Amino acid sequence: MNILPFRGLLPNLSLIPDQHHFFESVKEHYNAFQQEQFFLPTAAPAFYVFRMQRARQTATGLICTTHIADYIRGKVLKHEKTIRSKEQIQINLLQERKAAVKPALLVHRHEPAIRSWLREFTRQYAPIQRVVFDDGEIHTLWQVRQVEDQATIQNLFREKLQQVAIADGHHRFASFARLYRERDPEQPTPFAAVMTAYFPEDELEIGAFHRFVELSDTPERQLLAQLARLGKMEVLEDPGLPQRKHQMSIVCESTWYSFTWNPVYLATETLLRPILDVDLLQQHILVGLLQVSNIRTDSRIHYIEGVENVQKLDRQIRSLPRGICFILYPILPDDFLQVSNLGLMLVPKATFFQPRLKNGLIVQPL
Repeated sequence: MNILPFRGLLPNLSLIPDQHHFFESVKEHYNAFQQEQFFLPTAAPAFYVFRMQRARQTATGLICTTHIADYIRGKVLKHEKTIRSKEQIQINLLQERKAAVKPALLVHRHEPAIRSWLREFTRQYAPIQRVVFDDGEIHTLWQVRQVEDQATIQNLFREKLQQVAIADGHHRFASFARLYRERDPEQPTPFAAVMTAYFPEDELEIGAFHRFVELSDTPERQLLAQLARLGKMEVLEDPGLPQRKHQMSIVCESTWYSFTWNPVYLATETLLRPILDVDLLQQHILVGLLQVSNIRTDSRIHYIEGVENVQKLDRQIRSLPRGICFILYPILPDDFLQVSNLGLMLVPKATFFQPRLKNGLIVQPL
């Protein structure tokens, strides 16, 4: 990968009494914050080592810019189709702000040499920024300023990473690519490189979006009987999350069930071509049984972001109208990378990723 240092803007934390409100507001009020000098430029182009710590996860990665040519040539793999109108919204924001306020999130196979270099760097140098958020998350940033260090990490990325996958930021990449293609070739352009954060797949945590479908005419008993033909269903004494791939929990009429797909639907799965639970649900249940023709626009579908507290999830489901909820096991990181390598597209709302970088933690001026 062709990564480049950049001269970022960092929040001036000494001027920000309510950090939670500030980072939540950057997306809407960046220009005003910039005029009030809430952001300060770094002295010179640099790379930035970033670490996110929370209760069950520590992830260390590199924030840099990635040349848009790597995306255009297919070295940055996609799993989501972009929508032209959303690309235009991104373009308008980039041009209005003259800045990118959040890195695109990229995932790569674990490379021992890269991990070793990042860990050694964080042991040798003091961080330039440390933010503790209300939920207990700690975000720490180190600046890679020395030319020798920059050359080392650039060479490692060039030699070790031949392809990476977008975890979050498809529309940002597509927008930069459009602006780059539309540039005046005789003039320099700020859209030649995208601010990106790289993390190895074994430090990335993937979450699932659960599907709740409102039922109006379909009798619950009939639907449960149809589901039992697709897999093994067992009543759960207490609410419980799925424990492995190809298993999900189903909630109907306040009763929780464990559901495991019939092996006949998994017959074509291989290590190189995984079958995703979100696709099985889409094909055989949402479309096959519930006649959901378009999951982007069907008003019967509600998406629930995966939560670790099953009692909280149970309360959320009970607060919704009459319906049925399908609780998915998260996509495995290796399956996600295999799907990206194959050039396959995930269905909408298939995943979310941790770490989630905050808007305004570091800014790329354009």
